[in-house]
Amino acid sequence: MDIGTVKVIPESWPALTNEPVAQLGESIQIADLKLSMDTVAPGEDVTVDVTWQVTSPPGPALLHAFLHVGDPTQAPLAQHDGPVMGDDYPASVWDTGEVFSETLTLTLPADLPPGEYPIQLGLYDFATGVRLPVLINGERQPTDTVPVGWLAVR
Repeated sequence: MDIGTVKVIPESWPALTNEPVAQLGESIQIADLKLSMDTVAPGEDVTVDVTWQVTSPPGPALLHAFLHVGDPTQAPLAQHDGPVMGDDYPASVWDTGEVFSETLTLTLPADLPPGEYPIQLGLYDFATGVRLPVLINGERQPTDTVPVGWLAVR
């Protein structure tokens, strides 16, 4: 029988020393973003470490994070898609000032041709499929994605 949920929080959240990488919607910032490697072989895993910071409670939406490989205006050549924090810590319980990190993993297709490919990150509301708007340096990004970096497939 489920009798409730207990949220344990630190006395204070860590202060961030850098400007945020991007603003996603009105409530979430990417504080840090790191691509694990920049050269890979087809079929290998690629990881991206992302640090999220909550600027205000985002509400009840089930937020999913995605990573896309390839031109952001085209269908992705490879992707990761799933609930933020694996749905272990849903957005409905986030509070202002919280900072937490996760590692997102995607597997490249074994038949991905050699080349240079951009990787993009974003969030969307799972119920509606609508991406959260992305602002970088105050400018709305046309595909509502954050550039993570470039991946060389050899």
